[in-house]
Amino acid sequence: MNKPGQDGMWDEEDGFYYDLLRLPDGSATRLKVRSMVGLLPLCATTVVEKWQREAIPGGMAQIRERMRRLPEIQESIHPMGPGHYGVAERGMMALVNPERLRRILIKMLDENEFLGPYGIRSLSKFHEQHPFVFQVQGQEYRVDYLPAESDTGMFGGNSNWRGPVWMPVKITKR
Repeated sequence: MNKPGQDGMWDEEDGFYYDLLRLPDGSATRLKVRSMVGLLPLCATTVVEKWQREAIPGGMAQIRERMRRLPEIQESIHPMGPGHYGVAERGMMALVNPERLRRILIKMLDENEFLGPYGIRSLSKFHEQHPFVFQVQGQEYRVDYLPAESDTGMFGGNSNWRGPVWMPVKITKR
């Protein structure tokens, strides 16, 4: 997910995660569809309380050792350990670093992208004016923003993945 270059899902220029299509020759191409795919890495986050770290000293030592041996991992994940604790010495483990988090949230909280009146859209409204088009062996494949019923029978005729708020990620206002 966080591999540098074309083999990773992160696109530095766009500041977003995209699906990768692996081709038979081993190469990969990013499918630049602003979808739930780019938001899901935010879910790989947990808060670690001080008492939890103290309860598993061996596990914490293994994490520190892994970070020491693989310093490139630290560039893409949220910083951990002393100096990075919050209130009550809470730590955070997350696959998204603070800079990437800001860039993703800019899109997620933009009403012209993901934020809709009833929650987070499964596909950015950006694609209403800019459909994603992909050519394979002379055939065209498209992803359009469809806020209501689908214009195709694909996926059972609904358009859940093409714009509307998908029920499992619905946000309710209080």
